Amino acid sequence: MIATSVLRTAISYTKCGKSYLNNTVSYICKGLWDREFMAIHSVSGRKSPTDKSSDKAKPKLPGDAVQAITNFIISFWKSQHHLDISPKEIRSSISAKLLCEHSAKKATDLMTMMAVADAGNNQLEAIDAR
Repeated sequence: MIATSVLRTAISYTKCGKSYLNNTVSYICKGLWDREFMAIHSVSGRKSPTDKSSDKAKPKLPGDAVQAITNFIISFWKSQHHLDISPKEIRSSISAKLLCEHSAKKATDLMTMMAVADAGNNQLEAIDAR
């Protein structure tokens, strides 16, 4: 269930026009899922053709939630702006949000690893100084 305040804010982005589709979708996604969940999921559940790693594909987002986001945005944009938005555009916006969260998680994890390594080096230097 999405909070009314989140939906209001998402709708406020739609007033700016189609250029704010990503913002609208992003805000709805943030209302449904936390950053950690979005970082480890994908829209399709398939591995990217450019991903050459041996990692498994990320799990697929719940289909009913993706369909609900798609239906809401299509109908809202049609009624408010008289614009037709394709489901593909919405899925692309959802994918962009998931990629953003995945990249942020990777950066955070890297910073944590660096901080732990730095703390370990400082402890070794303190021991050597004795």
